[in-house]
Amino acid sequence: MSVTIGARSWLSEKQPKRRAAPSSLTGPGFSFGSTRFWRWRSGTPGSASNRRGTSPWAGRCALRLGEKFAEVGVIDEPSDVFFLTRAELDKRGDLSDVVADRRRRWEHQRRLVAPLALGTPPKAIRNLLHGAAETARTRPIPPDALLTGEPASPGRATGPVRIVRDPGDFSRFEEGEVLVAQLTAPAWTPWFARAAAVVTDGGTLAAHASLVAREYGIPAVVATGCATLRLRDGQVVTLDGGAGTVEVGRWPPRLARRS
Repeated sequence: MSVTIGARSWLSEKQPKRRAAPSSLTGPGFSFGSTRFWRWRSGTPGSASNRRGTSPWAGRCALRLGEKFAEVGVIDEPSDVFFLTRAELDKRGDLSDVVADRRRRWEHQRRLVAPLALGTPPKAIRNLLHGAAETARTRPIPPDALLTGEPASPGRATGPVRIVRDPGDFSRFEEGEVLVAQLTAPAWTPWFARAAAVVTDGGTLAAHASLVAREYGIPAVVATGCATLRLRDGQVVTLDGGAGTVEVGRWPPRLARRS
């Protein structure tokens, strides 16, 4: 027993001591000038707001600091701390104008449409993708096509357009409509069962929309570039998944069929 106790005592001495978490942000170890917090904060305006989703602990700490600064009149509301650097907060002056300007820019930038791709792929990759799309094209492109893309899933279908920009639009999507989106993701899969056809701005023959459309046996055209901008809700279109085109449609709609 004495050996066991001695071993435990020796191990406890070798193990690093754990420091207790500070009880408050104003207590020892985490003050307004805390090196640990500001090393995470990086001194970049707006960067902390981007990190709140990935680090809840850090986000709460930042808000607590914001509450303290708001109490002494440095900022108007706790969330303003996410738009300021440490150096600016250390000055303890009136920063309302700085925050207001950065909030305006942030609100503007967060509403910008992200590009479908950044940069240009190498020529070899472009040729490979173009060759695969042309091989999959089973019909010529008609001259009066509204949109042209890659023929991701064969068949023809006619129906009214429903533009879906994010999951918040799912509730508006009705059975028999043509699903039009920038891109799709796994969370969108159940809605393919209700769609007459699918059109996307981006993607390739191996994209999510292409694969799932083929599994469900509905026509699909991807990589149109601007379907969400050129089409509008309720507009009747005919999609040809073999030619990779979207044309003006006419009622009564034709049911989707494989070809």
